[in-house]
Amino acid sequence: MIAAVARRSVAGAALILLLGANVSEIRAKIGDPAPLKIGDVQFRSHLNVVTAQTMDNRLLRTLWSRKVYPDAELKPEKEDPDLESDVQWNIISKLERDGDWLSVRDRRGRSFHLDPKTGAAISRREKDTGETIGADEWSKAVGHLTTRIPKERWIELWDSIFSQDDWVSARHMDAGMEIRNVLRDGGFRWGVIALESIWQDAAREAAERAVAPLKGHTPASTQSERLTEYENSEKEDAIAQIIQRLEQEKENPKHFFVSIDPARDKAGVWTFHLWHRSAFLTANWRMMGNPGGKCRDILYDVKAKRIDKVLFWQ
Repeated sequence: MIAAVARRSVAGAALILLLGANVSEIRAKIGDPAPLKIGDVQFRSHLNVVTAQTMDNRLLRTLWSRKVYPDAELKPEKEDPDLESDVQWNIISKLERDGDWLSVRDRRGRSFHLDPKTGAAISRREKDTGETIGADEWSKAVGHLTTRIPKERWIELWDSIFSQDDWVSARHMDAGMEIRNVLRDGGFRWGVIALESIWQDAAREAAERAVAPLKGHTPASTQSERLTEYENSEKEDAIAQIIQRLEQEKENPKHFFVSIDPARDKAGVWTFHLWHRSAFLTANWRMMGNPGGKCRDILYDVKAKRIDKVLFWQ
């Protein structure tokens, strides 16, 4: 009897020791969240990168890949010595649909919004009350601006956006005040601070909607985005070299927009179409060949990891 009790006590002590001393070793490993499907497109994430893919003739085709936050932010804010390092990584923990946006959440609880069509980052917009301005409400606000402000005014502002480096400051007191007042009059009373911080975003989108029927060159019509804001983990090194090349040629990389056509990429060569902002000015919309004179293609040798050719448009 005494021997049996002793054996049970020893076994219990061993179990307590195992559970107490090695608790960090038996914690489950963290993993990527479940994929999210919207229509024919499936969104997956790994670490801090989101990828959109679709089936094309029974082959999986990547539409875009976006690094949501820097690699440095994968590391924990404060490391726990009792846990394995990879268990503490700040990876993407959830993918979900938020109206017209793709919502991405990391393990720190931060939320990011991406355009599901392009992967472009969308700033989270808030009213002064702290309430989020949803995609539907934002779209209605932009639509209200395009109908209430004359098209001629938008065309003039459009040219200002693509010709002035600091157009926000330059147009703050005229266009900025007009846009904020029109939004308030339309019932979009988001608060003084909110309107002050986001009127320029509304102006850009409304201007693009207003000029779209004129069928000129725009970032939307060319499916391009600002070169210095373009994020693609696969093409990160190539983009860095392109920016360096432009700087060497005394060009401002912030003045360029980039689009990538996978269908034109030859095996082992990536083709980057660089649109200079001057191509988007209304005076150059009808110009054939190289609108503005500074647009070019850059061919990047994937194997050699270097720029192979720069071809100015003719």
